[in-house]
Amino acid sequence: MLLRPRSIPYGKGGGLLTWKTSAIGLIEAATVVLRGVTAQTVSGENIAIDPHCKIKTVDCSGMLCIDKKAKVETMTGDYTMK
Repeated sequence: MLLRPRSIPYGKGGGLLTWKTSAIGLIEAATVVLRGVTAQTVSGENIAIDPHCKIKTVDCSGMLCIDKKAKVETMTGDYTMK
């Protein structure tokens, strides 16, 4: 599963972009890759949280990779940090 934000052009000529993040309550899958997502809970076996994500709780049972520009409040489960 891969979630990405929508980009919205603005300004003269449409040359500039801003990121509008997606807000989600629960994301659950075996493999999860997130980019620019705001979520309450993310649950899965292998989880990658890329920049611009804001996650309240991550429950992981395998490999967990969190970008230093992402924000995660709580991590639970039997995971290995990558």
